[in-house]
Amino acid sequence: MRAETDPPPWESFDHVSCYPCGGLRLILPVLALGLVGTPTEVHSDVWRVPSPETFTLAVAIDAASPGDTIQVVGNGGATYFVNLTIDKDLTVQGGWRADFLMRDPEIYVSVLRDANGEFERPIIRVQGTQQLVIEGFKICGGRFGVLAQEGADMVIRDCVFREQENGTDLPPFGGKPGGAVRMVGGTLLMEGVDIRGIQTAFHGAAIGLESMKRAILRDCWIEDCVNFPILFGIITPAFGGALYTADVGDLRLERTNIIRCASLSQGGLGYLERTSVTAVDCAFEQGAGSLT
Repeated sequence: MRAETDPPPWESFDHVSCYPCGGLRLILPVLALGLVGTPTEVHSDVWRVPSPETFTLAVAIDAASPGDTIQVVGNGGATYFVNLTIDKDLTVQGGWRADFLMRDPEIYVSVLRDANGEFERPIIRVQGTQQLVIEGFKICGGRFGVLAQEGADMVIRDCVFREQENGTDLPPFGGKPGGAVRMVGGTLLMEGVDIRGIQTAFHGAAIGLESMKRAILRDCWIEDCVNFPILFGIITPAFGGALYTADVGDLRLERTNIIRCASLSQGGLGYLERTSVTAVDCAFEQGAGSLT
């Protein structure tokens, strides 16, 4: 578990602890990641949810300053009904025991669930070019699990995504790729993430990435994701049942499994446009895509 005095994980994607596929693991210390250079020493605070000062996660995000850490209780599968907007550099950690003395996302499950259940908004929406770490949550429902369209640098670690449905062409997000995660610009490190059972009417049912410098999926598991426009009454091509990328300078897949995903159009497991990709020790199995 990362101590409160440790720096946030921002220096290089090349020196981050790895975890086995398909499961959540206790967060171990990592080197600083610094995607925008080595930061100077800055005082940061830790906010705990729930606590007398910050009883809800939204209040903690509002109260926090850039660089702070928010720790979220997960006793007994604690569920937080939220649609969050984050516009500052933060580390947000689920999986804490109620006394905040121990963290294990497998035991102390912190669930973020769509507040209205109508698949209209993302669970987490990132505004601006933030440096944001999201780790140790089960993220359920919403139009997107995580939406970042303005060039954020994201680390998503030890998270589970379930039940997202991106299935309407109405504004403000009509026709946008992605289900569990949609990003435009910036960088992404996704590590130890489990994505299953996502449905969309658009490209990339699990993940949609566009115009990004770099994206790494490490020790991830993507299964049973499908883009199926007819299901939502939308008759447009939808490519990439699991993964859709366009104009991603460097896409790296390490020990990542993509299984039983489908597209009504092309690329059941993935559809990559103008993307440089490297895959190491990965499994791609049982994809289905039409040639029409």
